[in-house]
Amino acid sequence: NVASGSGYGIRAYDDLTICGNAVVSAGTGSAPKDTYAIYAADELVVTDQANVTAKAGEAGVNSYGINSGDNFTASGDAKVNTEGGKGTERSAGLYAISNIYVKDDAQVSTLGAVNNEPEKFASESYGIRTTHMYISGGTLTTTGQAATISGISAGIYTQDFELTGGTVNANSVDAGEALSIGIQSTKTLK
Repeated sequence: NVASGSGYGIRAYDDLTICGNAVVSAGTGSAPKDTYAIYAADELVVTDQANVTAKAGEAGVNSYGINSGDNFTASGDAKVNTEGGKGTERSAGLYAISNIYVKDDAQVSTLGAVNNEPEKFASESYGIRTTHMYISGGTLTTTGQAATISGISAGIYTQDFELTGGTVNANSVDAGEALSIGIQSTKTLK
């Protein structure tokens, strides 16, 4: 299944669960404000053997591959590949306000855009940005890319980070003169 739009590829006003053997590809073109390839106002769950690809386009403000208003969970044998596009303020492959969980044998790959035109694009590029990050299994590969001189490029940017199982590869590449961080946890790193 393919979903696309200028501002939203998929927009859920509540919870969104993608499960079973579902194959979902969502994307956006450019928009004057924000772009969201997949947006869930509350919780977004990708589980079982679902395969999700989300790629956001250029935005006048923020560009998010996946944006969850509350929690994001990848579990089971789910595969998630997400990419934020260029935005004038922020690009994030995966953004969740509260919590991100990677469990079981889930495979998650996230990418923040290369924002290498400082006169036009953002000072922040994140593979993942959230408040609490919990990894108890699976494989997570996340990359933040180039940002402006006064900005941040981070693979994972969170307040609390907890790793109790699984594999994490967090990168900040081609960061230019931005603050370049693999994982930044502002409160707790376990």
